[in-house]
Amino acid sequence: MATEHEPTAFDAPTQPGGVPRHASAKERRARGLGPFLSDLKAEVQNQLSRTETQVRPADAHGQVTQVVYPAGQAPQIEAATRAHPQQAADNGAALAAAALATADHAGAEAEAARAYADAARAAAEAARAEATAARTDAATAHATAARADAQLQAARAEIDAAHKEFEALRTEFDAARERTRQHILISWTGAGAATLIAVIALILGL
Repeated sequence: MATEHEPTAFDAPTQPGGVPRHASAKERRARGLGPFLSDLKAEVQNQLSRTETQVRPADAHGQVTQVVYPAGQAPQIEAATRAHPQQAADNGAALAAAALATADHAGAEAEAARAYADAARAAAEAARAEATAARTDAATAHATAARADAQLQAARAEIDAAHKEFEALRTEFDAARERTRQHILISWTGAGAATLIAVIALILGL
């Protein structure tokens, strides 16, 4: 069973009992109490419902078509359709075109939203990658600074050791120089004494 949403001149605006839906109460009562009550009950149900469904006569292929209208608007739509069938068809085509355009626009907006979401995800991934790289660089810099500090401490220790060694060597040099001076003095004293003894011996020998 095919379902459409646009009324045409082929719609059959009838209710149970064969009475047109837009017929007056007088016309309905003229057909008898039974059909009138049946029509009244159907009308109340239609007023309470949110939508109304119209059934078209079977076409040449035996297919029955239902047309769904907004609640309470089927009589006006059917009357307007019978009065201006071409205008109703044009309006239906315009509404269909507008619906298609709206659907296309919604699809384009959805595609744009998906593209924006993809770009946002890519930007987030890039930001996370940059943050990871920055953390790696920071860790590398910290490790380098730690190695440099350790090397500086080692260099300071070596410098202190060199200073101590220099002081020790200087002390040894001063001691050696003092010993050398003493040895030289002793040598000069011994040489002088030997010379004096030789002179005395020479004088005594004469």
